[in-house]
Amino acid sequence: MVSEAHLIQLAHLFDPMLAVPTSLVKPHKLGKLLSSLTRHFLNLFLAIALVKKQIL
Repeated sequence: MVSEAHLIQLAHLFDPMLAVPTSLVKPHKLGKLLSSLTRHFLNLFLAIALVKKQIL
């Protein structure tokens, strides 16, 4: 069982889309989810950059 869990952890290296059928996110909602995550990542990146600029 432990080896199977380890294989699942490393599966994204061989098949990036493996998480789509095994997750609760439906494939037709994946685009919206990715764009939302990208937007949040950019907001976080900009906030970190602003904080670093204020500290320096």
